[in-house]
Formats: sequence, structure tokens, C-alpha cells
Amino acid sequence: PGMMEHERKWLRQLLMWGTFFIAFTVSLTLIVILPAWFLSAEEAGFIEGVTPSYSAASMLELALVISYLEVIIILSTIAAILLRRFGLAEGEELFSWRFRLHSLAIFSMWLIVPSAQDALLTLGIFIEIIFVELSFSKINRGKMALPFLNSSKGVLDAEAKLRRIGIIDCSCAGACPKLGVETLPEYFLGMEVEGLCLNDLERDLIVETVQLNRLSDVIIGGCSSEPLPKKFKENLEYLDCNLRGISLMDVETLREGQEKNKGLQLQMTLASLTDPWIPEKTKQRQEEVLKHYSSLQKEPIIINSNDVELFGLTLSADEVYCLDS
Repeated sequence: PGMMEHERKWLRQLLMWGTFFIAFTVSLTLIVILPAWFLSAEEAGFIEGVTPSYSAASMLELALVISYLEVIIILSTIAAILLRRFGLAEGEELFSWRFRLHSLAIFSMWLIVPSAQDALLTLGIFIEIIFVELSFSKINRGKMALPFLNSSKGVLDAEAKLRRIGIIDCSCAGACPKLGVETLPEYFLGMEVEGLCLNDLERDLIVETVQLNRLSDVIIGGCSSEPLPKKFKENLEYLDCNLRGISLMDVETLREGQEKNKGLQLQMTLASLTDPWIPEKTKQRQEEVLKHYSSLQKEPIIINSNDVELFGLTLSADEVYCLDS
């Protein structure tokens, strides 16, 4: 119950794939590989006139030790692969997950393998480290992975503090069109959700993302953030993350047709914010956004300042409503 949604998915996948691969590998080892190995060893060491004798207990012990090592190596490898696919082992979390997997696997091997089998213990530890490290370094993030913002990315506020900001494009259950978070600069982390105030899984996803990326701010695009549940706000407050909204649903519902310059309204609204940015440079930020879009689009861009009331206003497809500082 205390797990986040992606952690639950990771555990379910680990149990499912771990059970399958462990059953297959251990069965193959005990039924095919070890008997063939024992037989070939007997034939290779055959001496005429000498009758070999075997210790069934020693052979069974060797088979069990090898099986135990296979179980630990398979679980560690699959855990590392799934952590990468679900985006749970990113940035600062990567080292901690590496330490957890290696320490648990090596300690388990040390507990299980008898002192007489030191060679197997050393080989098992070596294989586990190689397989897990290759999984962490070679496996790419999957489509369902948690959004990730590079640890060096963010925005410097007036006090030169790095603010890591997540922009949530909430459709407000279909009341607000998509805002185009994919067009945001790389120092933002953009996410799309359908109805944050209605879906607890989406709220869990936001909390997970904030925790993983250590976000300092979350800005809701659709609403003012007021309709969101109190528990969700308390969770973000516990993670030292500021929550607010920019109510773009109020603007986008006034537009006739679809926004021609995708993402422009969102970026101009963000450029108009005075937190975390310096208020004196609002105009400069707005001009930079307009310059970027003007180089991409030939259509004229009309700016409606805050002296024009939203009530009764109609926006065309190529217009943007901008608040002056």
C-alpha cells in the first residue's frame, strides 16, 4: 500500500518475469546442464581398472548452490532492467539503486554459499556485478517511464537559487485543450494528464515525478490548482515543492478554433510570471518567446495586454493573451 504506482508496476513485473526466468533457467541447469557436465567429467577422467565413487551429498550441494546463485543473479538483473525501463533509476537515484542491488545480492550469496565453495562465490559475485552494470548502462528508458529532468537543468531565481519546475498540462477532463508542453524549453519538465483532480493515479504519478526529480515547483496549466485534494497538496508540501496554477482554461475556452502557434500561449504565460523570475525582465522574456515563434511562423502574433478584460474577449487562432508586468 505504501508503494507508488510505478514502484508497484516494477514489483509486479519483477515477480512475473523473475518467476518465469528462474523456473526456466534452474530447470535447464538441473535437468540438462549439470547431468551433462557430471557425465563429461566422468568420461574425461576415466582410468581403466579404477572404479570411481561419488558423494551424492556433495553433488546435490553443488547443484543447489549453483541454482541459488542463478536465482540471485536473475532477480538482480531483471530488477535493474525494469528499474531502467520504468525510469526509477535516474540521476541521483541511480547510485542508490546500484548500491541496494549489489549489496543485497552479494550479502545473499555470502550467506548461502558454503565456505568450501569460495570459487563459486567469487564467480557469482563477478557475474552479478557485470550483468547488473550492463543492465543499468545499456537498457534505455521505456515509453511508460517516469518523466525525467536532468539534474543540471532548471531556472535561477532572483536569489540565484536553482528552481526545478514541472509544468502539468491538465486537460481538466476535456474542458481545456492541450497546451503543448512538448514545445517547452529543456529547463522545464513537461507532463500531460487528463484530470488531475479526478484521478488519484495521475496524482500519484505527479508525486513520484516530484520525488524522483526533486522538483521545487509544480505549475498546473489548466486550472488554478485550487480544486486539487488537500492530501495531494500536503504531499507536495512535504516534498518541499510549491504548487500553483495559471488557469489557462479560462483563456483557451475563449479561442475560436485551435491555437495556430502551438505552445505559444503557455510559454507567454510562463514568461509573464514573476516567480521565480525577476519582474523587471518580464518584457525581455516575452520578447524572446515572440522572437522564437516569429522565426518559425509567418502569421502575425497579436498580443492582448492585461488592460483587456477576459470577460467578453474572443481570441482568434493566431492571437495570444498576455499579462503585462
